[in-house]
Amino acid sequence: MQPGSVGRDHALVHQVTVRYSDGAVRTMAVEADQTVLDAAEAHGVPIVSSCHSGICGTCVGRCTQGSYELGNSIGLSAVEKSAGRILNCQTLVKSDCVIELDYPLDANAARLVIGEAVVLQVEQLSPGTALLVLDVSTLPQKLLFHAGQFAQLRVPGTDAWRSYSFAHAPREGTQVEFLIRLLPSGER
Repeated sequence: MQPGSVGRDHALVHQVTVRYSDGAVRTMAVEADQTVLDAAEAHGVPIVSSCHSGICGTCVGRCTQGSYELGNSIGLSAVEKSAGRILNCQTLVKSDCVIELDYPLDANAARLVIGEAVVLQVEQLSPGTALLVLDVSTLPQKLLFHAGQFAQLRVPGTDAWRSYSFAHAPREGTQVEFLIRLLPSGER
């Protein structure tokens, strides 16, 4: 067993410290086979993300201490990689690490509210578009968002996640609406 690691079902668990530009710090356990972003989402540590596939570069950070395996990192240049930049959605840590993010915690657009919502309505508006209305009253925190932000929703009955922009301005209440593009090869 490595120093700083804890054995759990033969897997190593490392401590990862996430530092934001405003000085805020969050610490979380990351398992050997878990990406930094997956661990952050499981522990409620906000990291801005989008594609989860290493292409967009949205979840970029900088590893300033520790060792890691970068994984698929098409979204980073060779210069960024050599400067310790990582994509949190693809990075597996190999030791305790410190990850620095270039944005403050309080202004973080990726405030995580994880829970289940109830589908109230699915209305097909056109052959290629549907309106999805969800009741979010059972979420553990009030769902607050700004114009232009989006939510990541899991397609029921699958492991597939999709990002959808809110179809309305921020408002009081417990219902949110999304416009869904219907694709012949999409998840059902």
